[in-house]
Amino acid sequence: NSEPAAFLIASHRDCVDDDKVDTVNDHLKHRIQSSAELFGENLVQFSAPGKPVFALDTTRDQNEIEDLRKSLHNVINTKFENIKVPVSWCALSLKLKRRKQSLYTYQTCFKLAKESGIKDEDDFKAVLWFLHNRAGTIMYYPDVEGLEDIIITNIQLVFDRITELMISCFTFENLGPSTEEEFHTMGMFTESDIRELSKRKGDPLTPKRLV
Repeated sequence: NSEPAAFLIASHRDCVDDDKVDTVNDHLKHRIQSSAELFGENLVQFSAPGKPVFALDTTRDQNEIEDLRKSLHNVINTKFENIKVPVSWCALSLKLKRRKQSLYTYQTCFKLAKESGIKDEDDFKAVLWFLHNRAGTIMYYPDVEGLEDIIITNIQLVFDRITELMISCFTFENLGPSTEEEFHTMGMFTESDIRELSKRKGDPLTPKRLV
C-alpha cells in the first residue's frame, strides 16, 4: 500500500487566456490549502509554487510535458512508500477480495472483520477509512444518505453504473422528448428526471446517490 498522490492536469491551454489559467490556479490553491484535513499532507502535487494545475498545450508545450513526466517519476520514486498496517487489516482486505461479492451491509462486513481479528468497532471504522482512502479497494460513504450502511467492494460496479447513467441521460433513454428539449434549454437534468432512470428495485446505488 502507498501514500496517495494527485496530479491536476488540464489540456487545451491554448484555448483559454493566461489570466483564466491564473484564476483557476488561485482558486484551487485556496481550496486545497483551506481543506488540508480532507486532502492530507502533500496529496496534490503542484506544477510550480502556487500553481496546482499542470496546464498543457500538448501541440507545443514539450518542456511542460517533460516537467510533468519528471514530476510523476519523482513521486513514484519518493512519495510511494510502504505503510505498516496490522495483519488483521490485511486479512479482512483479502477476505473481501476472495469472496467476490459486490456489496456488503455494514454489519455483515463487521462480522467478517471480527473473523479476521478486528474486534473493536472503532478499529473497524479505521480499516474502512484506510481501504477507501489509502488502498482504494472499497468504497464506503457513511455521510451519504442511503449508503451509510453499504460497503462497496466491487469498484468496477460503480463505474459501470455511472457509465449506464450517463448513457441513459444523454441519449434521453426513458426520459422523453420534453426532457430533451428542457435539457437543451436549461443545460441540466432535474432530480425527478434522474429518479426516472432507476431500473433496479431495491438497489442501493440509485441514480441520485451516484450523482
